[in-house]
Amino acid sequence: MADENSTLPTAEPAVATTKKKKKKLNKKKKKKKQLNKKKQTASNTTARTTDESLDERIVYVKIDAVELQSKQKWGTMNFDELVEIGCTTEQSFASHYYGEVQTTVHGMAAEATAKAGFDVSSSFSMTNSKSTSVRKQFHMGPGHEGYIYQMYVRSETNKGNVSEWNCDCKMTDHPLVDFTTEWRDPGPQGNFELPEGAFYLKSYEKNLMVHPKGGHANFTTPLLFDDPVYETRTQFVAVRTGREDNSFWLKNVENGWYVHPRDGLGGNSTTLLFHNPSKEKRLLFVAIDGEKVGMGDPCFFLVHKLSCNYVHPFHGYAEKNRTLVLHRGGGEDSRLLFTAVPVSKL
Repeated sequence: MADENSTLPTAEPAVATTKKKKKKLNKKKKKKKQLNKKKQTASNTTARTTDESLDERIVYVKIDAVELQSKQKWGTMNFDELVEIGCTTEQSFASHYYGEVQTTVHGMAAEATAKAGFDVSSSFSMTNSKSTSVRKQFHMGPGHEGYIYQMYVRSETNKGNVSEWNCDCKMTDHPLVDFTTEWRDPGPQGNFELPEGAFYLKSYEKNLMVHPKGGHANFTTPLLFDDPVYETRTQFVAVRTGREDNSFWLKNVENGWYVHPRDGLGGNSTTLLFHNPSKEKRLLFVAIDGEKVGMGDPCFFLVHKLSCNYVHPFHGYAEKNRTLVLHRGGGEDSRLLFTAVPVSKL
């Protein structure tokens, strides 16, 4: 039996141990939470990058030839030099579009061959790799003019990103004149005629009209759906380009502001807003007939020309105060149909 002066054991060591265990456990949980957050961020970044890449596409390809050396009929030409062959721009970006560009170039080769007067298709063989130095040797004696060309390919996306490839070299006895060959993506073609004058832009499925947010079009004012209001501030006019694709700029009648994609180029989920009047190709729209989807009624899909994205109500359905955005696809969905009501007929 312990005497009254002896010290009894306390529970303090057990409490301290428990606190240490809890602290350690909380530390592990915190670390796990941070790790999961990093994984989620990486996943979102990858998804966003993938989503953005889907919005970008090739809209322009050019094939051409650069003269490296030439001679007159009576001279001799000896060529023995290192030339760069392969991708001369950022290869990691170019590789995403290599196959598409190569297919387009193959389709252009016949036109380039006709211009050259001899087969040049093999000279435009592209490599999906960063450019490297390759030694090329050519010789031509007296009796003919001589020309040595290196073929190259240039592509451009709808976002203005450029990729270039140096291809093979070719020797010929006559110059390549007017040889440049170009291809341009025609983009969506408008086949619905909007009214010549002012009109109201309405949802086909619901009795809702496109308004400037807040009632009047001002600098960076978004477009949204609201109840019909037949006033100048809700009127639009299609400023036509006169091109075969029936493209146009969409202008607010009251203040003259043009409809712009917020990002300037028409990326996926980009809000539409009013901005400075500017007749640039990145601001063009086309109207595609939706009669078959709309059960025979006159209606249309509104499509951004450069990105090929359709005008959607935010979240997919026209409701009051829902903004208009650009989004991929929708040519078979009646939720995306519009009607144009001419002011002159009211």
